Amino acid sequence: MQADDLEECWTHFKRIIKTSAETVCGRMRVGSLQRKPSWWTNEVKIEVQKKKKLWRKYLQSKRQEDYNSYKEQRAIAKNAVKRAKEMSWMEFGRKMESDFGGNQKLFSKTLKSMRTEKPCLLKCIKSEEGTLLTKDEEIMSRWREYFCELLEGEGRGTPDHSQKEEYPGVMLVEEDIRQEEMRAAINKMEVGKAAGHDEITPEMIKYIGVYEEKLLLKVLRLAWKYKKIPKDWELGIIIPIFENGDDRECKNHRGITLLSVPGKIYSCILQNQLQEQVEHQLDEA
Repeated sequence: MQADDLEECWTHFKRIIKTSAETVCGRMRVGSLQRKPSWWTNEVKIEVQKKKKLWRKYLQSKRQEDYNSYKEQRAIAKNAVKRAKEMSWMEFGRKMESDFGGNQKLFSKTLKSMRTEKPCLLKCIKSEEGTLLTKDEEIMSRWREYFCELLEGEGRGTPDHSQKEEYPGVMLVEEDIRQEEMRAAINKMEVGKAAGHDEITPEMIKYIGVYEEKLLLKVLRLAWKYKKIPKDWELGIIIPIFENGDDRECKNHRGITLLSVPGKIYSCILQNQLQEQVEHQLDEA
């Protein structure tokens, strides 16, 4: 029943804060991280959109006049792209001339970036036997297998904490988590960081409303009282980051784990309280 109270309160808080954030800020699906080229102007964008619209219209009607309209707009869009590219290259030439005359370092950096081969997105990974995996399901399964083996290996020899241990001289604080403690932990957070499994970002917590702040405080106090945490806080999303060598080898990547932001706030509060206890014991020693 205690765990149910905590999960219910957490689910209520999560639903309210995510709904509020989506209502105020909206939701955008992020696709490719590639930047638009410099020649992609507003004029080019409009003409290309017109071309796509006419193409969809032709696919629905299959009429010759609609196809002719599409061909005309396709030629217009092609010319718009051509003009934009010419203007972009002319601007690039002017910039290179000015950089060569006044900023040799920037000039050399630009040339180097043009000569450097751009890495392609990782579309395959090697299995443990060295076989090349290309299907998404196989790639995900391989990553899961690799990180499970890695984490289990790091966990060997971990002491058993199932039995409670007594530590002489350490006082356990039984009072509730204070609001100022929570606010101090929130103020320490850095914005611009990724969300965890619960999809709650640091910005959503940092600029939280009065009602949502009371709900979060209630969740933290329930976790403190019952000595449990919500299931979302136990989950982490592991992201492989390539370091060096063959990028198709799992061993050449390091993993970073995206954890729940509210869970990090709770951890920060516990760390501060533990630090206060240790400093107090050292002062008395």
